[in-house]
Amino acid sequence: MENSQSPRTIIFQICSVIGQIMAILSTFDPQTTPNPHLLPIKELISLLSLLANNIPLAQDPSLTQLCLEKIELNGQKYPAHLCKGKSDSYKAYSATTGMGAEGPTSSPAQTSPTQTAAVTTIPPSPNYEHEIPIASLQTIINKFVLERDWTKFHTPRNVALALVGEIGELAEIFQWKGDAADSSLSFEDDELTHIGQELADVTIYALRLATLTNCNLD
Repeated sequence: MENSQSPRTIIFQICSVIGQIMAILSTFDPQTTPNPHLLPIKELISLLSLLANNIPLAQDPSLTQLCLEKIELNGQKYPAHLCKGKSDSYKAYSATTGMGAEGPTSSPAQTSPTQTAAVTTIPPSPNYEHEIPIASLQTIINKFVLERDWTKFHTPRNVALALVGEIGELAEIFQWKGDAADSSLSFEDDELTHIGQELADVTIYALRLATLTNCNLD
């Protein structure tokens, strides 16, 4: 979708919506079930619309495909057998996985035959040729979380803070780019990859937050 606004203006809009979500969640008592009438449904839908329609992605305009690719990458960074029940950074497993922030940086360390089998038999993500429903993407994200026993870490307020961290990483790419319209901007290939990955991270956390707050996005 073409947009005459500068990417930074759109980033400001996204941050504004996330701020509204944070304001709502700040009123939640972490020990009780939130009032369903106070859930940030409208704000989450607005956020996902902004993400899907406005950020320049250049090489791949499919937001769901970007998310699926990032989930597959995260599966390599966070193998379930290594990080089950843990909240460590991917860096804690890099010596075994050989994975950096955006992909492989080195060969995996030598492991025992059992460990090697566990590392190399991680099934790849399905190859989706077309857009998939948001509900299907949420199911894939939820399965990823369950396989790693991360539900105990995924409270609405925790995931909201993670969402803020990810939009900060996306904003960092654009902070010195100026306020030119999309057509006036140029990006290196590694920047385009970075934009896609950070956009996917923001979307994944937004969808996870929607699941946790029982927000129906249909």
